[in-house]
Amino acid sequence: MGIVDSIMNRFGYASKKQMESQISEAVKRELDFKIPNWLGETADAFRWNMPDPTIYATQADLYRLSPILGTAMDILSNDVGTSKFNVERMVGEETREIPNHEFEELLRNPNPADSGIEFIQATVDSYKLNGNHIWWLNRADRFSVPSEMWPIAYSAVMPVPDRNLYIEYYEYYPGNGNVMRLETWEVVHFKTYNPDNRFIGLSPLESLIQTIRGDLAMRKTNTVNYAEYGGAPQSILAFKDFVGEPNWTNIKDEARTAARKNQMMMLRGVGDGVSWLQRGISNKDMDFVAGLKQNMTDVFNRMCPGLLAMLSESATEANALAARATYSEKTLWPMMEVIAQKITADILPAYGRKLIGHFTDPRVVDRKLQLEEQTAYERTHTLDETRRKYYKDDPIGDDRGDELVAQVGPISQPEPSQPPQIITQVRNTQPPEIAPGSQQADEVAVKAIEELQKWRRMALQGKSKSRTFKTVVIPRATAENIRSKLGTLDDKEHINAVFDGAIKAIQRANRSQLDILEGIRLGVQALESRR
Repeated sequence: MGIVDSIMNRFGYASKKQMESQISEAVKRELDFKIPNWLGETADAFRWNMPDPTIYATQADLYRLSPILGTAMDILSNDVGTSKFNVERMVGEETREIPNHEFEELLRNPNPADSGIEFIQATVDSYKLNGNHIWWLNRADRFSVPSEMWPIAYSAVMPVPDRNLYIEYYEYYPGNGNVMRLETWEVVHFKTYNPDNRFIGLSPLESLIQTIRGDLAMRKTNTVNYAEYGGAPQSILAFKDFVGEPNWTNIKDEARTAARKNQMMMLRGVGDGVSWLQRGISNKDMDFVAGLKQNMTDVFNRMCPGLLAMLSESATEANALAARATYSEKTLWPMMEVIAQKITADILPAYGRKLIGHFTDPRVVDRKLQLEEQTAYERTHTLDETRRKYYKDDPIGDDRGDELVAQVGPISQPEPSQPPQIITQVRNTQPPEIAPGSQQADEVAVKAIEELQKWRRMALQGKSKSRTFKTVVIPRATAENIRSKLGTLDDKEHINAVFDGAIKAIQRANRSQLDILEGIRLGVQALESRR
């Protein structure tokens, strides 16, 4: 693998050569696929024993009729539809996100008629109501990238099992009496677990049908009671004596009219022969509201666990947050994974191997616990390992990455600039040309020159000790040269000339060192200017 391929893989991309190799492998696996014998026999048995697809239209119609079911479905489908979908590539044991992958763009705009949110909402609602949902992919063959994706209601589609192919094709019923054939590679079939039929999913509404029917009947009865009888409880008028037919007809008409107007019916000429009895009981006695709440509890717990407590008017903030965490983990995240794993298995292989699709994880995380786990992890792992596990970051790039986190000190900060220091001027006791203590002479040179000046004064005074002057800083060769000349000189002019020559020699040696340092400084400055 070349350096370009390595860099592309690092960022989640693949070269054209790699893509062609991966597609060839996928084609080979597809051609070599053979279903087990037992599965072929099962498909053959179910080929002519598939359910009537109209039952799925009836199930979906409950979404229109039941306010409880509609609320649950709308909340879930909106949450999934507004979540971000990402495509990543497996690189070794890690995943690399691919920014703006082609399928991400397609999912945001799946077809000219639907937006991305509408497309996902239809998928979630159909999957939860029917236990099945269909995507139709507009592509040339099973190995081509789709250009469009369309949702199809499951009441209009039915798979056709086959002994050799498992599913031979799908039948589409447009509603005009025709039947269209859809190839398997054109269809993405989402389905739930069904213990009785592995080719179609099982709707969760089948376990709720009696609850929803009862809820709808309760609402209808309550509506009729208020719309036609003004909310008055039904009662019985009991007559002691038999009433003739003409009078009986008039009494019934007056009773119905009074009930619709929520009025007490007034009767004349009945005496003690008429009594009033309450036949029905009030809504409070029937616990009508409690019955509706129980229906809502059953539907929400079956379709969207955690949603009831999250929306409860009596929930505290803590209870609502806990319910939100339950809803996110038990309802929202599994629904996202159903869609993401189906995309990964049926669509992303056309874009290349080792591609994984997933939604942004909505599950609530205990940040305190997560930080404690990270702290414990840092005790036995290096800085680079911690960055990769918790932040998916690249290695830091220096020796600190191989150290434990506790061993890595804080990033060094630039030292603060030192305030200007006041330099005390040294009293100049030497001739101007020597300038002891100046910037041109280092400490050793200054001391050597001072020692020569002391030796000069002794020689000019004619002291005999000048020939045996004990030197400390003056170079040995210079001191021996001066001693040899002092033995033959008597006048002050020649003595000064000897010491002046020695002093100049020391000054020239110090200047050459300064010139070397200045040259090095200029060279470094020139190199830095070229960066």
